Amino acid sequence: MSSSTNAILIGIAISDIISAFYYFKKGIHDLQITGLDKCESAASYKIALVNWVMAAFTDCFRRSSSWLCLLLVVMRTIVVNKVLDKKFYFLSDAKFGWKLTIMTIFISSLLTIAYVFRYQIEDVGDIQCGGTYVDLFWIVEIGDYSKLGKIARHLHLFLTGIFSKVIPSFLFPVFAIILTSELRRTSRLRGGVSVGSEKTTKLVIYMTIMTIVIEFPIGICKILRGLLHDNTAITVSTLNIESIFDMIYVPLTATHFFLCFAMSSQYRNTVKRTFEFSDKNVKVTTLN
Repeated sequence: MSSSTNAILIGIAISDIISAFYYFKKGIHDLQITGLDKCESAASYKIALVNWVMAAFTDCFRRSSSWLCLLLVVMRTIVVNKVLDKKFYFLSDAKFGWKLTIMTIFISSLLTIAYVFRYQIEDVGDIQCGGTYVDLFWIVEIGDYSKLGKIARHLHLFLTGIFSKVIPSFLFPVFAIILTSELRRTSRLRGGVSVGSEKTTKLVIYMTIMTIVIEFPIGICKILRGLLHDNTAITVSTLNIESIFDMIYVPLTATHFFLCFAMSSQYRNTVKRTFEFSDKNVKVTTLN
């Protein structure tokens, strides 16, 4: 039987996979660049547009993943605490989990609009590449040309750091501690620790550590860059720090799906039903 928890976990996994695409593509492109050659750093209009859209998707779904992780812990805490209260039974329903996931992604996409309008595609002009002239483009920040755009960029950086990174990093351990305590209390009342409770506790601890280790430093960097935007040293150093944590972020978030898939049989069943996998065609191997 599926539950809201598994629905949210699937939302987290999908968000992590989508948000990682851009970093993967960007990493490959960066490895191919050997210098400041515009033929390497610029691209055709279509490719520049695709990069812009992919960056917007990354902004939206990375924030969605952080929020969904936090909502998962908050919801599990309420469900465990109010397990005998029928008024809260709807929180365990899979439909509620899907609605909450879709609503979270929708709200995150509204904030992404501000991110999109921070940039524009600029025509570099006809550049000689490989013996032929091609019209190339690249993505630039509007703030480089407009005072109002610069203010909007710094405000967006500051708000993103606060609401998408720092606040979740503070709330996550608080609710994680409460949830872990509630699970242990419930297990003691039942006369033993259930396997499901142990797995849930481990998953919550993993998500908490990952959020604090990666998202919190990035949030601080964005806040500093938003407030001290005239300080070149701060801007360069914070961008470098963010790049380092982004490289750690991709492989770690990629494990979300596989970790949840291995730990929860209900999660596996929900995935199979969601994507209409047949039991005859799917072989599941669990980790011991």
